[in-house]
Amino acid sequence: MPPADARQPERLRSVFLLRGRSGHPRPHVLRQNCMVHRHLRRRSRAPAQPLRATRPRHRRQILCRWRPTGARCRRSDLARRRTGNPVGIAIRRRTHLRTGAQSPCRLFLHHAPAARPLDGVAAFPRPGLQFHRPTGKRGKSGPHSPLQRLQAGGTEPLVPGNRTPQHAVLRRLSPSRTRQTRGFSMNRIDEAEIVVIGGGVIGCAVAWQLADRERRSVLVVERNDIGGAASSRAAGLITPLRPSAADNWFVAQTLAAFAELTASLGEPVGFRQVGTILIAASPESETRLTAMTAAADSSGTAYEWIDRKEAERRLPWLSAAGACRIAWVPSGGFIDPYLLTQAYARAARAAGARIRSRIAVERIVIDDGRACAVQTDQGRIACRAVVLAAGSWSGPLASQLGLPLGMAPVRSHYWITGPDPAFAADQPVALLPDAASYTRPEQNRLVIGAREARSPSYDARTLPADMGSLSMGSEEERWNGLIERRDALGAFLPRLDALDMVHFIAGLSAYTADGRQIVGPAPGIAGLTVATGCCGMGIATSAGIAKIVADLIAGRPSTVDREPYRPDRFGSFDPYHPDFLEQCALARTAKSGAVSAMQQYAVDRDRHQRSGEGQS
Repeated sequence: MPPADARQPERLRSVFLLRGRSGHPRPHVLRQNCMVHRHLRRRSRAPAQPLRATRPRHRRQILCRWRPTGARCRRSDLARRRTGNPVGIAIRRRTHLRTGAQSPCRLFLHHAPAARPLDGVAAFPRPGLQFHRPTGKRGKSGPHSPLQRLQAGGTEPLVPGNRTPQHAVLRRLSPSRTRQTRGFSMNRIDEAEIVVIGGGVIGCAVAWQLADRERRSVLVVERNDIGGAASSRAAGLITPLRPSAADNWFVAQTLAAFAELTASLGEPVGFRQVGTILIAASPESETRLTAMTAAADSSGTAYEWIDRKEAERRLPWLSAAGACRIAWVPSGGFIDPYLLTQAYARAARAAGARIRSRIAVERIVIDDGRACAVQTDQGRIACRAVVLAAGSWSGPLASQLGLPLGMAPVRSHYWITGPDPAFAADQPVALLPDAASYTRPEQNRLVIGAREARSPSYDARTLPADMGSLSMGSEEERWNGLIERRDALGAFLPRLDALDMVHFIAGLSAYTADGRQIVGPAPGIAGLTVATGCCGMGIATSAGIAKIVADLIAGRPSTVDREPYRPDRFGSFDPYHPDFLEQCALARTAKSGAVSAMQQYAVDRDRHQRSGEGQS
């Protein structure tokens, strides 16, 4: 598929309004060789295929909006001379209403600010609506007259009142885009059938599944920007070889979603299928790797055993002299987590979902044992079901309902080296469990992740609304993980000490005490589903978790057993106790040993309770 900048814009035409002497808006479709487009193309280095506006016989007044990232509105002397009116010009990416594909060369032409307002109706086509020019004569009761269209299709005129132009009509593109789903309006923000709390990778994936597969009215509310919290700071590893067959199924669903998103959006989502190498250099890690391959056999995940020379050929910087067994997984790779989150969001919007950012949810409203609304800082949103997918911020919202979630925000981090000829963009991902580390390529750089013995954990109640204001430790603490793993990692990467570490990226991951996600219905609260506690696997398992949530809301049985992921599996405990926060941090350190960490926490809790009873 050619890049987005090289694709032709004919199939992504816009519609704009021209205002004539009568003051009535008149729709015209953009065509090729538009002088405004030609002028803008020189500024933006757009493709050589311009667009042309059909020129009416009267003077017209145009407001162009064409905006790339960070571009500012400018005045066009050329357009002002040609039209005789001020024209504000900017550049913008346009999302196709049917496919969700984006074109970097889009013209949005609106009414100028001095034009008469349209009584609340948007001056540019909304998703699901398109301005249509009937073939019948204006004012006549022909087959395309507004009267017959209003009677047949239920559409409304562009400008209500006696001065309504009979030729300006709204035509529906597809019933699925403008429908009122199950009694809920698709255009109102104060109500929805399902409200998804959290605009990260999990929340957007859930919205896509519910809107596209289940045809539900979905509203996503995010307190910051979409994908701007933990999702944007993840390393984005896609590792199909997991300790359990259920985890392998989760990752397989995500890999399948990449192909679906690419087909529906018309452009790749950015997945780099470079493969994954897993190296076991101790009897313990060899046993663990053998168990992972057994789970892969049961789930149908493809892999093969390779020798040391083959591993070093695929990774020229690798020293595999101490390796016991090496597995090669060709379907593995990595993806930009921010771009994946945006792809989920765009696909959800194309399916009819609404996504609103900068709206903070204060509490979930329960009425007669059922979630009936969410209270935000901008008002109440009525709904029939709620999906709690707010990541590390899910705990406080659930605690208000008497539902403690067995997870804690734990710091995850990685380093990025400077450019080096030994690193290439097509090199595979390397998982090194004996060094508690991983690597992945980043162009001609290397991303290195190393887990320290004790990762910092945080009380979710004290987290700021914006992660940019959260301190991730001092300058010395940022190097602890790399210093602690220096010898073990240096055995695989002999040039470690000579590498120039130019970037340090840190974020929060919600780790549970047993190393499993939290996915399932909230006990005792109908209509509330929890999807959080990703344990550092949220990117790789996002589509699988979304399918489980869709099955729960639709009342269908799931492909995998949901019992190990129940929100209430931890029983009664204090999710903010320092001992529990430490056990969640140890779950990140141990990964596969996280179950024993939860068992140790239970032993410590019982011991503290007995000691307290003895003192009393």
